[in-house]
Amino acid sequence: DEPPPADPGRPARPATPAPWTRAAARARAAARAASAPAPTLDGTPPDAADAPDQSAWFRPRPTVPTQVTGGPAWLAHRHEAPAYGFGFAPPRLPAPYLYAPQLVAHRFDPRHQRWLAAPLAPEWGRPAAGGACEVRFTGRVPRGEVVLPVPLYGAITGLELDARARWLAREPAALLLADEDLDLTYRVALGEAPVYADDRESAAGVPAELLAPTAPAGELPPEAHDLLARLAAAEVGPMSRALEVRDFVRTNYRYDPSYLEDAELARWLERLTRGRQNVHLALLHASRDGRSLGGGVCYELNVLACELLRRAGVPAAIASGWLLDEGALSEPDHLWAMALLPTADGPRWCAIDAATTRSGRPLRVPRRPAGAWRVGDAGRARPPSAPDLEARRARPRAPTELALRAGDLARVIEFAQAEGDAAARGTELRRRCRELLEQPDARRRLLALVGDDGGGDGDDAGG
Repeated sequence: DEPPPADPGRPARPATPAPWTRAAARARAAARAASAPAPTLDGTPPDAADAPDQSAWFRPRPTVPTQVTGGPAWLAHRHEAPAYGFGFAPPRLPAPYLYAPQLVAHRFDPRHQRWLAAPLAPEWGRPAAGGACEVRFTGRVPRGEVVLPVPLYGAITGLELDARARWLAREPAALLLADEDLDLTYRVALGEAPVYADDRESAAGVPAELLAPTAPAGELPPEAHDLLARLAAAEVGPMSRALEVRDFVRTNYRYDPSYLEDAELARWLERLTRGRQNVHLALLHASRDGRSLGGGVCYELNVLACELLRRAGVPAAIASGWLLDEGALSEPDHLWAMALLPTADGPRWCAIDAATTRSGRPLRVPRRPAGAWRVGDAGRARPPSAPDLEARRARPRAPTELALRAGDLARVIEFAQAEGDAAARGTELRRRCRELLEQPDARRRLLALVGDDGGGDGDDAGG
């Protein structure tokens, strides 16, 4: 299979494979394993002291940290059985109930390369009335503060606590305080999934941080700017734009956990991307080859999805937590994007997961073994029906002959924002740029104003 030819006007994709292909990483890992120290006499691996603290899995956390350097040590312990976790039924839920967020974070901290959580409107994830499905959980949690896994748009309806535990909060997360390790059983009622209104915008009144880019426009590839230009010119609603972003990422990027499998590679990538404003976006694109724009795991793919959503005028955050797709959960090991979309009842979250197959099955590194917890009569539990977003999705029209080159549009937007125009953001900015750029004379003058060489790009900006 030959790499697809580069489109005219775009930089050609490199013909040589990236230096961190998955096969190369596995070969290096196998070579190190062959020379690794033997286990101790009691069978304990020599790095047992580095084993993660499993009690931290259910603790509340204020940030989503970077995972560039800690991946190999984390992955090395994925074979260990969990001491804490849950079994649940039905064993496989459709989106949006597939996702159980432990934390929704929307503020990016470039200095420490982490995402910070701040109070957001709890009604954005609050379940609606109705719904005929219930999910049952049974398992064990550690002593201390505990976040219980609850599906998106679900609410705990059956949990009896004795003197050993008490509620601390019920939203936005179900938070308990346990005096000792506890065995728990509870039920979650699933509300009706939101019906998103694709004929209106959702940016009005939301925090500006939900629309703030996390990296300069120049760190995105030309293909991403082409997508954004096409969405800016298309008259489609925020839900349709969000689905276009998801499909773009999962079609043009590959799921590749190489840097989690190889500590040497992780260190090399850390050096390569040091100083970049968003290291995970830089890491993703460092692996570009002749077949894809880059590779990474759910963290990189969905951080990119969040970035593109914001640049497309869709308020967005990231969420980390659990997937409810195999009847058991323990460590929260998935990250996805959350788009804030309009509904008749106000804005509501929509999980946008670009680390999935075309059928919506999430992609993950090798999973931890299931715990010993089982829900009785799990085979009788029936999953809820999934809302069909595709049925109401609008497709952007093909670009017109007068469409502006995406890189030029990005420069115009950055220039307008740098000038401090309060109106130069979101839908209003796209509308103003579109009005100007559809006029050839105005387009040439505007591009000459922001051009690096006094206007050399302006003459060939149009189609």
